[in-house]
Amino acid sequence: MSIISSRGCPFDCEFCSVSQLMGRLWRKRSVDNVFEEMRMLVKKYGYEFLVFFDDNFTVDPKRVISLSEKVLKNDLHVNCFAFSRTDEIVGHEDMVEAISKAGCKMLFIGFETANEEAMEEFNKKESVSIAYDAVNILKKYHIDVFASFILGALSDTKESVKKTVKFTKSLNSVVTEFSILTPIPGTRLYKKLEPDLITKDYSLYDMTHLVFKHPNFTPEELRKIFINAYISIYSTPGKIFTIGLPYLKKIITTRKKYNELQKQIELLKG
Repeated sequence: MSIISSRGCPFDCEFCSVSQLMGRLWRKRSVDNVFEEMRMLVKKYGYEFLVFFDDNFTVDPKRVISLSEKVLKNDLHVNCFAFSRTDEIVGHEDMVEAISKAGCKMLFIGFETANEEAMEEFNKKESVSIAYDAVNILKKYHIDVFASFILGALSDTKESVKKTVKFTKSLNSVVTEFSILTPIPGTRLYKKLEPDLITKDYSLYDMTHLVFKHPNFTPEELRKIFINAYISIYSTPGKIFTIGLPYLKKIITTRKKYNELQKQIELLKG
């Protein structure tokens, strides 16, 4: 079940729609208020896994620690997933330890690229160099990493994209996500690239297609690189056994349960 404990993000990444939709002013609910919702979802409705859809859950490490301590103090058994940044992990190991003890199993982190020039272009306000430190801290406390990357920054070349894909492999995250840089309407990136758009068919603005004239790639070239990046990550034996087979097993189990339910429904109809 999803839960939102805060809104907004104080950062202003050029490609991100969050600052336009939710604002840059970070607004938080109180720790007690959030905990009561968590307790209701777990105790009353029986949910075992909560996804914090805050734009940036770890903006205030002290608040996160307080919430974690309250979860532990009240013996609330629940697993959680949330969104964070590398520069909020590094330097706040006490927060990571706290959320791990409280049940955090995975954090989504936008590493974006291995290209420092692209990081500046995105206005990301963090360095590629601390990515390994962040991942090592999370692994130390048994928190899996959902790593997100963007291919096709204006400064990207075939070589820099290869470097990014190689970088993703070296991080060895449990989940790796690639997106093609997409100017979402309303973002600063959209205003910047509007004169160079090659389509306004918004069904293609799905982060898997190049929709503007890129200085170094055609749409077909970048699409091929994008697909091959996924293949190179998820076709390795390690990923097949740790993610592919368990996921396939889950699909098969779900399908069996669905078929059994359908049979029961037919019997009831009969």
